[in-house]
Amino acid sequence: MIRDRNIQWKRKKIHVNIIDFSSVLGEAAAVNTGLAAGVNITQEISTFNLAGFLHDTDLDAMSHYMVVPYDMDANEEIGFRLLWNSGSATIADTVQWDIKVDFLAAGATLIAATTVLDTMLAIANPTATAYQSQWTSRGIKNAGALTQAQVDAGALMTILVILTDLVSITEDIFPLTLEMDYAVRACDAVPLP
Repeated sequence: MIRDRNIQWKRKKIHVNIIDFSSVLGEAAAVNTGLAAGVNITQEISTFNLAGFLHDTDLDAMSHYMVVPYDMDANEEIGFRLLWNSGSATIADTVQWDIKVDFLAAGATLIAATTVLDTMLAIANPTATAYQSQWTSRGIKNAGALTQAQVDAGALMTILVILTDLVSITEDIFPLTLEMDYAVRACDAVPLP
């Protein structure tokens, strides 16, 4: 007999560009601004003709809301990583990113995310090359953060990406893309040995 613990569950990834977050406000004084904490302004990343939300102060943050993916298995953990870059080329510099996530039942009042991940992101360091994009470690929201009935009913999730501890970087910092990975309610046909 095959039981759940003997099955290799498929995982799926979703990527949301930070520039597409719902806290992006439009133009104010000819600068796109964010609604979340800090003074998040759209700025060119180096000289690449690409724009990003500049984060250069502790507690600069961007928030987003989205419907929980319909095929998410609520009985499995949810992973989060952040793709970011910086003008710093000093690998001794450090920065701490945090991700907060809350789940709201369909019909519930919208709130800002305040719940930290069960496994936080590790402190990150720039590479020796300025503006080289890199992923943070993987943060985890443990299984059971919401029920399968909430997923099936189209629950919302609110997400906050926050720069919590800018220790030594004085150059520009840009969060680029949020990655969420989750187990889908489908499995590979071959059981684990």
